[in-house]
Amino acid sequence: MPLRISTEFVDHYRSSHPDCHLPLHQKLWLDPNRRAFDKEFEDEFDKKEWQGLVAADFSRFLNGELEKNADIATGDVEFVQWKVLTAQELRLVQDDVKGAF
Repeated sequence: MPLRISTEFVDHYRSSHPDCHLPLHQKLWLDPNRRAFDKEFEDEFDKKEWQGLVAADFSRFLNGELEKNADIATGDVEFVQWKVLTAQELRLVQDDVKGAF
């Protein structure tokens, strides 16, 4: 039997829903299909500024998890390295997304 998800459930988790409190850069990353019906969102997406912010978020998260769960000291050098690698991957994913539409 196929999985059925209610429209109400899906709508509630769209980045355009009033209850979505994610920062804009995370909305841009997680909801690229919104560009099809939201010109302002598309313009922000195309600026590509969100990629660096998402990469910084991920870098902070990763450093925090490594410090919490391991005997590995992490700091600014590791943060910059994670951010660079993450930003590169985000650019590749964005190219894949653009090619799919």
